Amino acid sequence: MPSPVAHSLVGVGGFLIAAPNVTSFEDLIHKGQTRLLFFLFLPNLPDFDMIVGLRVQGNVHACHTQFSHSLLAAFLMASGFAFICPLNNFKKRYLTIVLMIIFHDLIDSFASSDLSHPGIGMQLLNPWKKHSAAPIPLF
Repeated sequence: MPSPVAHSLVGVGGFLIAAPNVTSFEDLIHKGQTRLLFFLFLPNLPDFDMIVGLRVQGNVHACHTQFSHSLLAAFLMASGFAFICPLNNFKKRYLTIVLMIIFHDLIDSFASSDLSHPGIGMQLLNPWKKHSAAPIPLF
């Protein structure tokens, strides 16, 4: 699985696209700290199912890579977070949040423990299809 650092890099990229007025490190410190933290949080959001699995069943992998890694969950989570995101335009907020969460799922679907095998796959289409894998591994 890609690390939280890899998922956070997606958030940094999304932040740089969504906040073009932040042009220097000084701007980031004075204007964009909260927004950057939000963008670092979003691509890591599907992995919070590990905390749920640990608390409920005592195993971090009990519910990992299941419903929280689906496209339906991404749209549902984005619906909730679109109301608190610091962007002005609601459509832009929603689209940005959905993309940040979906990129997490896409990165995970291209992950493989061995580069000679297809990606390990995610449940992107859960509850309709339980497993879908990328045809080639990238990570």
